[in-house]
Amino acid sequence: IWAVRLGGFLLYRISKTGKDSRFDNIRDNFIAFGRFWLGQGLSVWVILLPALVAFTASSPNIAPLAWIGVVVWALGLALESAADWQKFTFNSLPANKGKWIQSGVWKYSRHPNYMGEMLVWIGLYLYAVSVLSLPLGIAVAVGPLFIISLLLFISGIPLLEKFADARWGTNAEYKKYKSRTSMLIPWPPKKT
Repeated sequence: IWAVRLGGFLLYRISKTGKDSRFDNIRDNFIAFGRFWLGQGLSVWVILLPALVAFTASSPNIAPLAWIGVVVWALGLALESAADWQKFTFNSLPANKGKWIQSGVWKYSRHPNYMGEMLVWIGLYLYAVSVLSLPLGIAVAVGPLFIISLLLFISGIPLLEKFADARWGTNAEYKKYKSRTSMLIPWPPKKT
């Protein structure tokens, strides 16, 4: 469900915009492009470890923790989907060219899509750990920890914050938005 949602959204977005600008610097370099896709494949495998192991369990026991995991997963998918769609719709309007989104879920978080992504994998882990033995359950925690680390410290939030600061960092309204809006967890804006 997650892959169909994300893949379908990206396909739709590319069909409307004509390209995926994230690949502008590597599209013409076979080695760099191949390295990117290989890294993506390896990342997905690591992130999916809890599910891959849990789905092979001989007798899945749907414990209360599993149901909590399903709810967390569904909330994450809904948040990520809403954030992606709202930002795409915002960016599609010519009047918004050169502006940042600060409406919808983006009013409450500067990166609600990443919060949703993290919840998806935390929820999947909670579901999976309910059917795994203790050592294996701890070992496959590498999946959600990997994606959370990636988004918080490496390729997600740090890159986008740097890009946004370079683009709008001198704009007083952007500074106000940034100071009052939670970076990750959707939360009512601070009073300024």
